[in-house]
Amino acid sequence: AYALVFLLALQLGRQERYARAVFGVLTLGGLVYAIFGLFSYWGGYHPAWLFGEQALPHDVRSTFINRNHFATWQGLAVICAVAYFYQQMARPDVKPYAVPREMQDRVEDFVLKAWKPMIALLLMVTALILTHSRGGFVAAAAGLVVFLWLLDHRMSMRRDTGRRRLSLAVGGTALVVAGIAFFLTSEVLLDRINRTEISTEERVAVYANINRAIGDNPVLGFGYGTFADSFRLYDQNEAAVHYDRAHNTWLENGFELGIPASMALFSALLGIALTCWRGLQRRHRDWVYPAAGVGASVLVGVHALVDFSLQIPAVALLYALVMGIACAQSYSSVGQSGAVVRGRQ
Repeated sequence: AYALVFLLALQLGRQERYARAVFGVLTLGGLVYAIFGLFSYWGGYHPAWLFGEQALPHDVRSTFINRNHFATWQGLAVICAVAYFYQQMARPDVKPYAVPREMQDRVEDFVLKAWKPMIALLLMVTALILTHSRGGFVAAAAGLVVFLWLLDHRMSMRRDTGRRRLSLAVGGTALVVAGIAFFLTSEVLLDRINRTEISTEERVAVYANINRAIGDNPVLGFGYGTFADSFRLYDQNEAAVHYDRAHNTWLENGFELGIPASMALFSALLGIALTCWRGLQRRHRDWVYPAAGVGASVLVGVHALVDFSLQIPAVALLYALVMGIACAQSYSSVGQSGAVVRGRQ
């Protein structure tokens, strides 16, 4: 199912207007999920039709049971929102004539275009931070920083002063908005990060047991989807909690699939990310999409080290959709229809 979503997005995203429309819809979806999550968080609204009778801690989780999974999903939506905002700002205004404008006029136009996306981004980042997910926040921050750095790096290669100023303005504005949200809402998150001690984390012992299990059956693994049952043979933790997930997707795949098959799976994902990287280097326009693909891959890859968000269908489907669009836009539209159009590359 994930592969089919990727292939359909790969076909749909070949035309930039469809790629932009998909990112716009994902931005709107991320905003709606953020608003619902913040409403539930501040209003204490946890409807039984959505969560059943479960007693949920006081964290933003929107429609997700697990706050860590929502943090990953929302982080992907934030990257899509910044990419959509950048692409909208980068589109030139088609006018029959050009009138030179002063700096004040250009700043005013930027503010008029940017205030709505920035409010949306502020709400989305606030919802992400208020999940109080340490791994989700660090992974989202890593993905967003890599994405913004790639945009600036790509603009510096073109030596286009005007476009680079726009890139810096969009990236700087996004960072300022994220910084405001972090300053206002990060108290609980920072407290959790400060109290984290890697040496006392139970997951470290779990990872050691998983590595021992992989060493016992490195070629064939224990079977896909059997971690919850098979890991009982190696679960030596004194805690009463049984781990039915490894909280590390990389290790869990190695445990279930064995090293050869898991490396083939990882190579496929790495190949998709490298396609976006190469597209970022060779495209002369619309490189924001492959840059978003690289940032999204960094996000999910980092979070997969400490959790299992990619094993949740909502997150995996969103990642497959984003990467399908990103890979489609990693290739020039020149020659795809058999005709070469100058300036379309």
